Amino acid sequence: MSGTVNLDLDIHSVHPPGGLINIDIFGTGINTIIILILFFIVSVLIISILSKSKIIEFRRALLIFSFHSIISAIFITALMTLIVNDLDSYFQIGIIYPEDGYSKYYNSIKTLGILTISQFYRFFYYFFKLDFLAVNILFGCIGSFVLIFYDKLLLQNFNLKKNKKDLRHYLFLLIVFFPSLSVWSGYLGKEILTLTIFICSAFILIKEKSLMLKTLFLLPLVGLLGLIRPHFAFLFIFTLIIYLFLKIFKKSKFKYLLIIISSFFLLVLGQFFIGGDMNFNVVKLVDVFLESGAIQRKYFLPVSEWNDVQNSNPLFLWISFIFTPIFNLENPRNIVISLENIILIIALIILIFNTDIKKLNENDEAKFFIIFFLVTSFVMSIFTYQVGIYWRQKWMLLPYLFIGMSLIQKKNFLNAKK
Repeated sequence: MSGTVNLDLDIHSVHPPGGLINIDIFGTGINTIIILILFFIVSVLIISILSKSKIIEFRRALLIFSFHSIISAIFITALMTLIVNDLDSYFQIGIIYPEDGYSKYYNSIKTLGILTISQFYRFFYYFFKLDFLAVNILFGCIGSFVLIFYDKLLLQNFNLKKNKKDLRHYLFLLIVFFPSLSVWSGYLGKEILTLTIFICSAFILIKEKSLMLKTLFLLPLVGLLGLIRPHFAFLFIFTLIIYLFLKIFKKSKFKYLLIIISSFFLLVLGQFFIGGDMNFNVVKLVDVFLESGAIQRKYFLPVSEWNDVQNSNPLFLWISFIFTPIFNLENPRNIVISLENIILIIALIILIFNTDIKKLNENDEAKFFIIFFLVTSFVMSIFTYQVGIYWRQKWMLLPYLFIGMSLIQKKNFLNAKK
């Protein structure tokens, strides 16, 4: 094989010569404390205004905001104790290295996301005079509102707001309260921007009725996603084309044949997109796909602590990506993640057994969210070689699965009144 493909490059594997420089511009003084209080007050005021406008429920939103803020603060504080971490690296890349220096080093599609995030830090530092902590506090607040509207979307999809005695009202709240979701949406990184794009896209797909307007509104979001995670953008476009075909050729007997044909051409495009090789061969593509992941997992075996990373069975890797670790009690982090995964399994069992097949057949939006989750999580399970990437990427994808499931639920199931 000519080479391997890494779809989500870790920032520390692409350091320039000489490494990163520690600089004292992270912000730990009185200015940061003032900004923290200001952001908190403004956020509570926004929640209050939105609740008075009947857009969100005040107590539920405030609970999500408070929980998310606490988890974010703990996570950022923990990161600050590390000598090298992704946030530190992003910030220093954006501040220290000028456009004609460091950007030349980060000049490929593999490092596009790193450069994009570093430029976000650069923008807020120079234009708004926000230091490292202030920028992350700001995006932590943004992350809170993303989760608040994620929760709103889940409730609205099944109309649970009018039936608080339905136990799924609390199940969906529990889903929003997964600590990992707050961890990865609590600072300025690829994850918060990815999640924001996904939730905004979900609102557009569900609320907008015009197919043309849906597509027009989604284009800039997909473009931004392409700057952050190009592989996610490609898979989003892949799923969107399937969705558009289902909509446009809804009554056609040949719609699934058209989807298969278009998928084939997208595979050709994907071959070029990922590897820059237009000499398309399906067998070669599958071989590259599997062998690349196997080599990377073998290389990074020492950092794996949750699963047999040398196992090349795609189904095993896919299940591991979504559900590992379980019953891992080695440290507090693994205990929390194991508990999350147990709850995740229980939640999925409840939602799957309560799926209305008729709604699934009729709801193309639900098909979009579920297909995107299944395809993207499968692809990432093959190419992901590091448990940290496993952990954070799956929590960017799971909201789409839950949004899709919320659209196809039966009524009067697990009703406390009964």
